[in-house]
Amino acid sequence: MRLVDVMIVGAGRSGTSSLLRQLGQHPGLRAQTTPEITWFSDPQDVEPDPDTLSHAYWGVPADDPVLRVGKAAGLLYEPTGLTRLRATSPDAELAVILREPVERTRSAYWYGRAKGLEPLDSLEEAVWADPARFDGSRTGRELAYLDWSRYAHYLSALFDEFGRERVHVIFLDEFVADPRAAAGELMETLSLDPALLPDTPRKDNAAIRARRPELAQARRRQSGVRRLIPARVRRAVRSAYRRTNEVPTTLPPVDPRVERDLRAHFQEHNDQLEQLLGRPLPIGWSTTGTSVT
Repeated sequence: MRLVDVMIVGAGRSGTSSLLRQLGQHPGLRAQTTPEITWFSDPQDVEPDPDTLSHAYWGVPADDPVLRVGKAAGLLYEPTGLTRLRATSPDAELAVILREPVERTRSAYWYGRAKGLEPLDSLEEAVWADPARFDGSRTGRELAYLDWSRYAHYLSALFDEFGRERVHVIFLDEFVADPRAAAGELMETLSLDPALLPDTPRKDNAAIRARRPELAQARRRQSGVRRLIPARVRRAVRSAYRRTNEVPTTLPPVDPRVERDLRAHFQEHNDQLEQLLGRPLPIGWSTTGTSVT
């Protein structure tokens, strides 16, 4: 079975949507038409036929020769979903885009606040809180601030599952500076010309805040009820909510003391990432500077 040819599997809050849109503008690639592919990660979702999935996410039959690129930002952290990906798309190339961990953590916290997922009022309190506070729910996975920024562990497992040569690691810093060069290795593997990509990255999923946080929290509390509502109605309600209660914002800076503690926490994990990739990390990442030999 061939479902997807290029799959962006993470990292969450690191530019996955921007990378999807960028790749989808190449004439040789067709991007999914939905924000996320949820099928790989939903254990309750039975396996439909390939045509159903292909039409649902790309609008083409499963046997259409067009190269399809998809995205599921949290798939990097979900072994079961990755196994399902390998079973349905055994020859797919994987793309991972990584953001400096403190910045990714800050972005994830404020995203959680805007969506009504995070009840705690400060970044410091939230990141050091007991991860068990969400009782293993999907919300807890989405708000795994520290864990989702420890990239080396998850990348190592990804290399083991798919083979290192099929996993293309892109740093957000480099993607923003030169998207064509950042995607060059992936394009070469696909025998596509990177010069046909736009030379300026599109920014998706910009920082937002909730005009009324209590509305965001009330909406999340009613998630069980929403499942009983037809999908068409849910999409209309979600669109109306975003227009009325979500507004663009500039994220506040991280308190210097909190930033120092987070950088100290991530230094060891960044060193492991540097060693795993065999190359220095971008400027601004906290490392000892001695892990690559």
